[in-house]
Amino acid sequence: MKNTLAAKPDSAEDSHPLVHQVSNESRASIAESLSEFFDAQEVLLSASSSENEVSDDDSNISDISDNISMDNFSNETEIERPNSGSVEEGAVLCSRRSCLPTPSPTNNTISLWNILRNNIGKDLSKVTMPVHLNEPLNALQRLCEELEYSELLDRAAVTQDPFERMIYIATFVVSGYASSFYRTGGKPFNPVLGETYECDRPDKGFRFVAEQVSHHPPISACHAESKNFVFWQDVRCKNKFWGKSMEIVPVGTTHVTLPRFGDHYEWNKVTSCIHNILSGQRWIEHYGEISIKNSHSDVCQCKITFIK
Repeated sequence: MKNTLAAKPDSAEDSHPLVHQVSNESRASIAESLSEFFDAQEVLLSASSSENEVSDDDSNISDISDNISMDNFSNETEIERPNSGSVEEGAVLCSRRSCLPTPSPTNNTISLWNILRNNIGKDLSKVTMPVHLNEPLNALQRLCEELEYSELLDRAAVTQDPFERMIYIATFVVSGYASSFYRTGGKPFNPVLGETYECDRPDKGFRFVAEQVSHHPPISACHAESKNFVFWQDVRCKNKFWGKSMEIVPVGTTHVTLPRFGDHYEWNKVTSCIHNILSGQRWIEHYGEISIKNSHSDVCQCKITFIK
């Protein structure tokens, strides 16, 4: 599809057509720019009748630039296509990375006093923090990490004893805090409103999707499905800065259903506190009580207490 619209020779009284204007500078670099970006082309409109007239030279240049852009697009597509994954017998094979491409920067020497001294006792979700404190992932991806031990839910889905099922559910709840000892140095990025994240784990048998549904206050919602369970939650956190420590109070409920037994488990999350925010070695502790209830049955309940 060409960008130049030719006017009919017999319609002299008709309005002038819209023409893609190409400057001399842009003509020289159009092939280079289009080889890097494959987005919609910019169309510059002009109301001047003299500028809307299309000469033979301009139309030829437009045709050449269109052909160059299409050739570059096809060549780049052919080059990049083998890198997307090898195909064997109609199946696309992909490998997951086991480590980050670069080591995380050291942020123990960052002084936050100039930023946080005027925000003691306030909600830190509205305070701009240095990017060095962020992990290379956002909060939506962090929610998916809670399903890293989803095999515990698979075990619960095939266990007949309701008490033993509750034990597996409680173990799964605690497993969400397994990585907190190694993650005290950074925080995930705050997603923008409407941002989504999807994760398909055929090795674990579940599909996950999350969305940022509110900006202020930040609220994230996620949903995961498997043949053995359904998992969903909404996460709202209240952050408080107390001088040398930061307290994170989650607000919301996490749900898991086991369709085979009709069980519907729901629980809350405990408070997390990060110490030595301004200086020294940061460490995190969790305290509070998690109450796991099965709304389908009153046979058993579970309470897990995290001690300071």
